[in-house]
Amino acid sequence: MTSRGSTLVAGLVLAGAVLACDGDESTEQPRSPLFPVIPDAWVNRETYNIMTGIWAGHGVDAAGTNHWTIARPQRRTFAERFAPESRYFQAWFGAYTVFDTAKERSWGIGPAGPELRLIGLFAADQRSWLQVYGDPVPLAEVRDAANLPMEETTRLGHPAWRVSAEMITHLDVGDYNPTRPEDVAFVLAYEYDDVEFDASGLVVPRAAWAAEVASYQQVTLVGELWAWYCPVVGKTHVIYGNGVRFDPRSGESRETYPLIRDEVRALAAGIRCHR
Repeated sequence: MTSRGSTLVAGLVLAGAVLACDGDESTEQPRSPLFPVIPDAWVNRETYNIMTGIWAGHGVDAAGTNHWTIARPQRRTFAERFAPESRYFQAWFGAYTVFDTAKERSWGIGPAGPELRLIGLFAADQRSWLQVYGDPVPLAEVRDAANLPMEETTRLGHPAWRVSAEMITHLDVGDYNPTRPEDVAFVLAYEYDDVEFDASGLVVPRAAWAAEVASYQQVTLVGELWAWYCPVVGKTHVIYGNGVRFDPRSGESRETYPLIRDEVRALAAGIRCHR
């Protein structure tokens, strides 16, 4: 996910993976991480945002970046993340990198593993994204954030953690969504041009969602993340992916993450840090 948001738990499934620390990685910024080959269903180049100001605007004191992608338009003119009937509804895949500063190393990773503030990266991002999409009261709250299930593992000799999480949030489809590509083009700061996807894919007509969900409906993002600190380059890495649990107007509750879990985990497993 990138710049705006509501609730981390609201149907977002965070399925992340620890970034691998390649030997050629340097302390140069901001190029980190390196995405693997991206499946055809997803926009085939990650977009890149500097997150320092976005996080600060929501009370998170961290300096870093976010590389992310979403499912590309398939049978529609707009991205699949906006279509309630799609398996990719509200789905994100991406990776945060938080840089060491003169006053702090290993941001968000303590002796016992990921700290509560690490989750704040996602909540701040989600609220920011919801603001971009016109939500008048952005919501993003991680459910039982102080007691998230956590599994310790390793990555290339470094301690790493797999964390399961749910976030209560709002959908980003609503009555006040942007109506022109130029209103959202700023979020697509591609390092590499994707000629098959532009800001027009981020504009969603009301008719695409209004029959199935309410404007900025409350939902739950459900998922997992992997967090890891690389002392060689002085960076904390967190990879995330997601799906959504929501109640459509037309029937029983739906949960999308089980439908895309394997491809999200495959994406996450292939990410490598680099510069």
